[in-house]
Parts: sequence; C-alpha cells; structure tokens
Amino acid sequence: MLVQYIRQNNKLIGAVVALEKDNIGWSVCRNGERFSKKLALAIAIGRAHVGSSSVPPVRKQKVEVITSVKMDSGVKTVQLVNVDVVSDAICSIKDRANRYFRD
Repeated sequence: MLVQYIRQNNKLIGAVVALEKDNIGWSVCRNGERFSKKLALAIAIGRAHVGSSSVPPVRKQKVEVITSVKMDSGVKTVQLVNVDVVSDAICSIKDRANRYFRD
C-alpha cells in the first residue's frame, strides 16, 4: 500500500492511498476540522476498496512558479499560481502506483 498525506499551507488536511494500480482512495478534512491520520487512512482505504466515484473537494494553494520569458534569455519571472493540492496529490499517487505495482 502506498500512502501520501496532503498538505495545504504546511498543515495536514488529508490522505491518498493506492492499494493496487487502479485502487486509489482519498480523504480530506472539512474546513475547521482537526486532522487525524488514523481516520484519514481508514476513510481513504475504504474508498479505495469500494472504488468510490465521489469527486474530491477542491483545495487551492498559491505556489510560486519560476518561468523563462524566452528560451535563450536569462530572464526569469516569478508568478503566483493557484494549485489544487488534492488533485495534485491524486495524480502524484497514480504515477507512483503505476511505477510501484507492475504487471
């Protein structure tokens, strides 16, 4: 089993698990709730077992992204981009599961 915890602004807010290549589950706290690793894992594992089709909530966080203005120029710009930390964690665990659980 692969486990990855979800952080938003350096606070734990959820967990994502992969039991097999295609068995992925997630758990995210509501705003204002206190995070519990034990409960988060239990919910995520349960969703992975039953193949829950529920859509995870969107939790955005501002992240600095450094980009080049032109390919050859040494000029770089810094932009603040909103990133959905939950969908990012789910994509990350899917990639890890594809590498870890080989056929």
